[in-house]
Amino acid sequence: MSAVLSAETDYAVVVLSDCAAYNRDGVIMGIQSKIRVSEKVPLAVVSRGQIGFGDTVSKAILDLIEAYGFDQGIKHLAGMMEEFALWPDRGNKGDWLIAGMSETHGARHMTFQNFENSGWPALELRHPGQMHAGIATGAEGEQTGLAATGCRKPYRGESPEEYFSETGVQMFEHYRRIPWEPAKWGEPDRAPQYLIGGRLEMAVVDAEGVRVRTLHTWPDRIGERINPPGGNVTPLNRQQRRSAEWGLRA
Repeated sequence: MSAVLSAETDYAVVVLSDCAAYNRDGVIMGIQSKIRVSEKVPLAVVSRGQIGFGDTVSKAILDLIEAYGFDQGIKHLAGMMEEFALWPDRGNKGDWLIAGMSETHGARHMTFQNFENSGWPALELRHPGQMHAGIATGAEGEQTGLAATGCRKPYRGESPEEYFSETGVQMFEHYRRIPWEPAKWGEPDRAPQYLIGGRLEMAVVDAEGVRVRTLHTWPDRIGERINPPGGNVTPLNRQQRRSAEWGLRA
């Protein structure tokens, strides 16, 4: 499910996301932005999980907030959560981050997922505080904290945009090297996978609109597994590569 970070201030929300879309075996099926941006209002929605379903929900969120404004759109969204419920047989597990300009709070981010995770219930739309981190690794909290990444603390008066412009690549490079372990999620027959890659993008959402730019591009390739330095991923054999190629054509 890759990784997304966001930071909220009074005047802006800054969002970081990778761009790798992959299948159940961890093979990259596409490298594409997960940040969906409104063309009408200052609003961005980031999805993690099954890419088709994630985009469908993201578009529904964009449409709601464009039609009703941020605060009323969020209220409408809270009332239709069941429409995004998890159906295990359809593989639609995912989570979403919404970043926009509230009419009462200013810059605002909200999040929800359609599965229970880290003590948060499924389908509960919530404000995560000033910081939000959704990271698809097998790591415990201390492995994903600021100290573990080796990044410095923000300077006094430094904006999140300035801070993440300098430190975002280092943070995500650390996260990228921690494997996601399916066995911890009840799937002991699946091998560990690295799920953060493609590109690293940063979006800034403020009263002027949404600005998205690329901070870094990794040497990942479509049709192959992500294998960062120090990783232990087994390369695809000929049959697996051919299956992945057919999947890309589908």
